[in-house]
Amino acid sequence: MVQSENLTTLLVVVPKFATKEWLGGYERLTQYVVPRSSVCLLEEADACLFRVVLFKRVADAFKTAASDAGFQVPSCLTASAASPFLPPSTHPRAPHAWVSGAER
Repeated sequence: MVQSENLTTLLVVVPKFATKEWLGGYERLTQYVVPRSSVCLLEEADACLFRVVLFKRVADAFKTAASDAGFQVPSCLTASAASPFLPPSTHPRAPHAWVSGAER
């Protein structure tokens, strides 16, 4: 997870049927999104959890644009809060119990 003075990481819940749309369009939701920064962290039957890196100054605009496009940016689950739940020695797509049906 990237956190710096200027950059931040957001987590986005993407419906499984919209994965191609997400990967093809997340860079254009707002300016200042780091190209090719979206990575699937968790894949379940009906949704995927992606991370995306962008400049902090456009984070709110990105959240709004993502929501308008049908993607969820959970406010209760930030990248820094999720870090302890991502075991460093496992594959990034391994299942994790910290994403429940209520957050989708």
